[in-house]
Amino acid sequence: MPYFLQSCRSNPGFHWKLFTDCDLSLSRPSNVDFLPFTFQEFSHLADEKLGESLSLSHAYKLCDLKPAYGHLFEDELNGFDFWGYTDLDLIYGDLSRFVSPSILHAHDVISSRANLVNGHFSLFRNGRDLRLAYRSIPTWLPKFSSEKYENFDEGDFDQYIVERARRGDLRLFRKDIQADDNLMEYSGRKSFVMEWNQGRIRDLVTRSELAYFHFIESKYHDRFVAAPLSQPPPSRFLVRPSGIKAVSGFSGRVEQHLICILECLRATPWHLKRLLRRMVPDQVRTKLRAALSR
Repeated sequence: MPYFLQSCRSNPGFHWKLFTDCDLSLSRPSNVDFLPFTFQEFSHLADEKLGESLSLSHAYKLCDLKPAYGHLFEDELNGFDFWGYTDLDLIYGDLSRFVSPSILHAHDVISSRANLVNGHFSLFRNGRDLRLAYRSIPTWLPKFSSEKYENFDEGDFDQYIVERARRGDLRLFRKDIQADDNLMEYSGRKSFVMEWNQGRIRDLVTRSELAYFHFIESKYHDRFVAAPLSQPPPSRFLVRPSGIKAVSGFSGRVEQHLICILECLRATPWHLKRLLRRMVPDQVRTKLRAALSR
């Protein structure tokens, strides 16, 4: 959590409001608000605003309700051009390089994934239309009322937004501007090394800069350890499957270069696979796979 907050601190053009019943004693930047809020209080607010009794039974169910957050928390949105939702298991880079004023001006909905209005970072123009958009989806009430998570946020709501964009009813921006640790593994990369440096984060294997890095799986591993964040906070730290560690001094830079070299070598098969995918037509690859499977 301290690393998440440090990455928020480096994005002064954005503001976070964390409604939580967790420890509020953490040092926070001025653009992050901690608002004491229990699960029971959220349930009461949802029932009151939606005009329905949902009987929310577990915290993960709140993901289904993310598209309604603009309505539920509309009293907190005065003065903001956009509202949205995000996850906490991530570290931001320089968001303004990816969600620039020109992009905000030209779009009504912004997502950090090219194929999805995703649940870990999506923004919506702050107007009544998009705050209440979820109510235009016929499945909203039965799926909000269901005890299990129904994938309303990344399923029904995503389809609704995409369809409206197709009709020209709203301007949608969707682009892959982040990385998820589990999707890297699915793509064939067995490891990763990210560098956060003075508010910007990049993949040291591909040399690409990211809006943020998402710890979907890493955080569950016993080997993953985030070193205590020193004060004053470091200007540079590395993110790896083994955890998060500050880079300081000459020895730290030497260690970083050695780690980067090792990770690049480990990723060689993955790089070759990507290269072949670009060079060899899909039909040829299909024939080769068929031949090899015989």
